[in-house]
Amino acid sequence: MKRPRIVFGTTLPLLLLAAAPAANPLVGAWTLVLVDNVLPDGSRVHLYGPRPSGLLMFDAGGRYGLQIVSAGRPTFAAKDKSRGTADEYRAAVQGSNAHFGTYAVDEAQGTITFRIEHASFPNWEGTEQKRAFSLVGDHLKYTVPAPTTGGGAVGEVEWQRALAAADSALDPTRFEAEIRAFEAADRAKPPPLGGVVFIGSSSIQNWTNVAADFPGVPVLNRGFGGSTLADVVYYADRILLPYRPRLVVLYAGDNDLAEGRTPERVVADYRAFVARLRSARPAARLVFVSIKPSPARRSFIPQMRETNHRIRAIIARDSLQAYVDVFTPMLDPAGQPRPDLFVADSLHMTRAGYLLWRARLAPVVR
Repeated sequence: MKRPRIVFGTTLPLLLLAAAPAANPLVGAWTLVLVDNVLPDGSRVHLYGPRPSGLLMFDAGGRYGLQIVSAGRPTFAAKDKSRGTADEYRAAVQGSNAHFGTYAVDEAQGTITFRIEHASFPNWEGTEQKRAFSLVGDHLKYTVPAPTTGGGAVGEVEWQRALAAADSALDPTRFEAEIRAFEAADRAKPPPLGGVVFIGSSSIQNWTNVAADFPGVPVLNRGFGGSTLADVVYYADRILLPYRPRLVVLYAGDNDLAEGRTPERVVADYRAFVARLRSARPAARLVFVSIKPSPARRSFIPQMRETNHRIRAIIARDSLQAYVDVFTPMLDPAGQPRPDLFVADSLHMTRAGYLLWRARLAPVVR
């Protein structure tokens, strides 16, 4: 029996041709990024709450399994599934979705067909359901024409390829304490809505006087040190979107490359960030600060150049995005990172470095 593989194009839908199963990039495990219902009026509902979890697995033999659960479902007070209350049963049913069976891909339509053998929603058992999908880097997206909630909504689901064991250090939950600290600060003193949010890794976190550097602009710093672009996507629902920003200034990708992620993966995560922002704030502007060169990471300069180039090309096609080049002015005439812009660790910036960033960002931060 011949099995599918996927042929990639820059703008065309994915085409699926007969080949060995190893060529099928869907095979493997995928973790949930987002699951939204888009209503007829264009509004969105986070069907499983702001931080759902999920796992989707495809094997090379054409079988799959999928499960989605909402965070914070109440436990059963009786500690017995057969003795739950009406509210507990309702939360358990509405807060989860699971099905398994076989899958196939269609060359002409660019779809995945799930042949559902069993499902937590009984109405789906024995049905075939098609999903129009796209695969960009390690991000898989598809639409659900008739989600379990009905009501004329269309489901949008996004998955990210699960981290291998070697990537376990990049588990985004390692930042949970920092994110909770942001949330506590927001409860104690809610920041103004509709302002400018700086978000990203330690280069943002360490810019402690960023608000003073842009007087008259309502600036909020939500940097968390050591983070990657994937981490920023993961926590966007908690430390970005609640502020309803009119402008987002993003710096990330530096740590990603240093941890061994490829430029392709960083670009895919950037696309995922843009999609998440657009789903909640379609009119918000986004400024991407280019990955900076540093003496500590000079060996990654080729990958930085490639990643910056690819992201800049994406931004050039969107009038709501802007690319701010800090890479070039942070190099000396010999093409090496300027040491005067960095503190003793040769990675983080001095005040001179931030003054350079301020000058480059001033025309777009308003």
